Amino acid sequence: MGNFILSCVALRALILAVTASHPFLFVLHTPAATPLPSNESAALAAVAFEDGDRVVWLGGTFVERMQRQNDLETLITAAYPGLSITFRNLGWSGDNVWGESRALFGKPDDGFVRLLKDVSDARPTMIVIAYGANEAHAGPAGIEPFLRGLHRLLDALVVTQARIVLLGGHRRESLGGRLPSQNAYNASLDRYNQAAREVARQRNCGWISLQDLVAGGAFDPSREPPDQQLTRDGVHLTDRGYWISAPRIARHFSVPIDEELLTIDVDERKSTLTGERAATGRSRERALQVERTPQGIEFQFAAASLPYPSTWNDGGARAPAPDDNRGILQTRLRVVGLPPGDYRLRIDQQWASELIAARDWSAERGIVVENQTAALRYEQLRAEILEKNALFFHRYRPQNETYLFLFRRHEQGNNAVEIPQFDPLIAEREQRIAALRRPAIQQFELIRGERNP
Repeated sequence: MGNFILSCVALRALILAVTASHPFLFVLHTPAATPLPSNESAALAAVAFEDGDRVVWLGGTFVERMQRQNDLETLITAAYPGLSITFRNLGWSGDNVWGESRALFGKPDDGFVRLLKDVSDARPTMIVIAYGANEAHAGPAGIEPFLRGLHRLLDALVVTQARIVLLGGHRRESLGGRLPSQNAYNASLDRYNQAAREVARQRNCGWISLQDLVAGGAFDPSREPPDQQLTRDGVHLTDRGYWISAPRIARHFSVPIDEELLTIDVDERKSTLTGERAATGRSRERALQVERTPQGIEFQFAAASLPYPSTWNDGGARAPAPDDNRGILQTRLRVVGLPPGDYRLRIDQQWASELIAARDWSAERGIVVENQTAALRYEQLRAEILEKNALFFHRYRPQNETYLFLFRRHEQGNNAVEIPQFDPLIAEREQRIAALRRPAIQQFELIRGERNP
C-alpha cells in the first residue's frame, strides 16, 4: 500500500488545482485555541447513525487498519439491515491533526490540503475524527498546538455540513519484560483526550472515549494469558483486538447490538420479538405460521440482524468472547407450550442445538440459536466490505500517483483514466453489501428426540 514519493513542486501545483474546485480548502488559517470553560460548555451532541449516511473515518494507524480489520464496519452494517449506510476509510498511518503524513515531501499544509480534498471527495454526512494519539507524545507542551490544529480542522470541515464525532485515543498496554512502561504516555494521552472532549462539548460535536479500550496498566501474564492481549506490541491492536473492541465502540455509537429474544406461543400461534432493538421498531408481535408436526413444530423466521461471531478463530483454535461481548446480534429462542420431552433445533436442515428439555425451551431467557447459515452470511458480508475497502483505497491512494498525476506523468499519465474506473467496481460491491446485510428467511424446526442412555 505504499505510495511513490511526491515532489514538492508537483504537489504545490496540485494544491492550486485542487483549491480551484474545492473552495473550502482555502481555510488554512490557524486560529488561536478558544478558552474552554467547563461550566459553560454546551452538552455533547448525540451520536447515532441515520439512513443514507456516508461515514468517513479520519485518523492515523488505528483507523487505517480498520480497512482490513473491518469488524466495526461490518458490525454496524449488520445491525442496521434496513438502513443504507456507507463508509469511506481515510485513515493514514502516522497521521496527526495537521495531516502531516499526507504531505510526504511537501510542507505540512500540503498534507492538510490533501486531507481536506479527500474528505470533500468522499461526500460525508458524518465524519469520525480520531486524532490525538500521536500528538500526545509531545506531552503538556503540545496540547495548545494540538488544540489549534483541531480547531483549524473543524473550521475547515464546517462547509461539508457533516455531523462531527471526535474519537479519543486508547491507552497502551505495558507488557513488561524489557519493553518500556507506557504509564507516562498514558498520562499524557489522558490529558489530550480531556482537551479533545472539551472541544467536542464546546462545538457541539459527538464524543466517544476509547481511553479504557485497552487496560493501560501492567500486563500480568500469570493473571492474563498472552491470548488475552488486545495489542501485539502494547500499541497496535491485533486482529483479535479489533474483533473484541468493535462491539465496545459500537455501543458508544448507540448501535443496537444486544441479543433479541423470539418467543413463540405454540397454543396461541403467535410470537414476540424483544430486545434492545425494540427502540428501532423491531419489537413486535408477529403472526408466524407455526405448524405442529408429529415430531414437534416448524416455522419460518428472519432474524432482525445477522449474528456477530461469538468466538475468534486464531489459527484453528477458537477462543470465546469476553463476557461483555457475548450475545452480540445473536437470537435466543423461547418456545412456550411444547409437550413434555426433549427437542433439538434444526435450521435450514442443519442442527443448531443439542437435545434440550421442553421446560428449558420455555425458560425466561430461552436458548441461544447457533445459526450456521446466518453466520456464514455474516462472513460473506465481511468479505464484501473488505473488498470494497481495498478498491476504495486504490481509488483515492493509487500507488503510482507520481506517474499518473504529478512530475512523472509524462511517462504513464495516459493511464490516469483508469482511476475513475474503480467507482463502478465500488458501487457493485456496495450493492452486494446491501443485499447481504438483510437476513434471509429460514426454516426452523424443533424435533423431538430421545437421549442416548
